[in-house]
Amino acid sequence: MKAFAIILSIVSLFFSACQNQNQEVFWVSGYQSECDMGAGKGNCLLISKAETLDSAEWELFYAPIENFAFEAGILKRIKVEKSEKENAPADASSYDYRMIAVIDSMDDPRVALNKGWTLAEINGGPFNRMMPIPNLQIDLSKKTISGTSGCNQYTGSIEYLGTSKVVFSPIVSSRRACIGKNIEAEYYAALDQIKSYEVDKELIFLDEEGKALLKYLPGIQQTKMRTAGSEQRLHDIWVLSRLNGNPVSRKEPLPRLEINLTKNMIMGDDGCNTYRGPISTVNDSALVFGVLAVTEKACMKQTIAQSYYEAMSEVSSYQFEERLLILVDEEGNEVLAFLKTD
Repeated sequence: MKAFAIILSIVSLFFSACQNQNQEVFWVSGYQSECDMGAGKGNCLLISKAETLDSAEWELFYAPIENFAFEAGILKRIKVEKSEKENAPADASSYDYRMIAVIDSMDDPRVALNKGWTLAEINGGPFNRMMPIPNLQIDLSKKTISGTSGCNQYTGSIEYLGTSKVVFSPIVSSRRACIGKNIEAEYYAALDQIKSYEVDKELIFLDEEGKALLKYLPGIQQTKMRTAGSEQRLHDIWVLSRLNGNPVSRKEPLPRLEINLTKNMIMGDDGCNTYRGPISTVNDSALVFGVLAVTEKACMKQTIAQSYYEAMSEVSSYQFEERLLILVDEEGNEVLAFLKTD
């Protein structure tokens, strides 16, 4: 009798072991990933056999699972039973899968990343929003990121994405020559340091020590980048033609203005003294100069210098009229008109 009980236990353990070998437990991602289906591209499940999600490695799962219904945005830990197929095609799974039970399910925080974002803060603080604003597009299906740096277009891939950890590939950027101040170098440096993220109504990327690098708001704010083509006409040297709407006399040296959008500076002379100063604002129509620094040489027969500087301080926007650059005040009145030099 005792021997029979031992034999029964061995047989039971054998069948139990066989049953366990035919069963698997794994997580199913709350989003699908683009994959090659043989006849073309399709979407495949992503699964992980890790016990916990903190550092789970995810892999494509090509086979259908009987009784399983994919739900976008929901992580599921399931138990499946697999059985070997007879005469399985070479380009298909050699097993059939059937779900036995859902062990656990929860919201997948990664799905909230899958949209466009506009930068709100960099390195824990705000930035000058008069400059072109970087943005970011995350495509989980293709495992890619893309966007604008405020100057150039960039792309990259998602090498790893967990429920809090993330690793991007090195960024590939266009090499457009851009005019005016931007935060491209600082932005790219921050992207290179990203190790983790937090996402709710806003997206925050953090470095290895948990310090905030980049904060984004949802949606992409379209901003026109100032490139070498879009505002090239401003970036030039000009000689005064009219002051407060009146032609200037050529009996004395005419003031000159050089607009350098690469350095975001202006410089020139009033016919005697030289001046230079920053450009506070410049976009498709607005143009505002900062405080000008002027030399103090003693000048003979100078009558328009004071009026010239007063007009420069009133400039609010600009427009072009053939070869003329017209600078106007807040009320739209012409205060200065310059002719492009050859």
